Amino acid sequence: MDMPTIEALKRARIKWLDVSFSYKDKNHFIEIRTPFPDMFHDNISLVLYKDADGNLMLSDDGYTMDELGTLGFDTNTSVKRKKYFNDTLLSFGVQYAQLVS
Repeated sequence: MDMPTIEALKRARIKWLDVSFSYKDKNHFIEIRTPFPDMFHDNISLVLYKDADGNLMLSDDGYTMDELGTLGFDTNTSVKRKKYFNDTLLSFGVQYAQLVS
């Protein structure tokens, strides 16, 4: 079997992204349905919107943090866990912001 080319891998990844994710424009935000399951085998949904300052915000409405808390992972009780959590997010270019309603 021949090794696939880098270009073939890139095309396959773009095709997978196109087929696996769905997007819906909801006027003030965009709903993004991902192919990634949560612990209940439901696909994770996100919303993308602009905040009052014009920053792009990606949110799951606190779902992930709630699930982590249920599993005993609390970033507020351990400095090391909080650092690990934030470092992991930053490796993806994401910052955690806890919004207060």
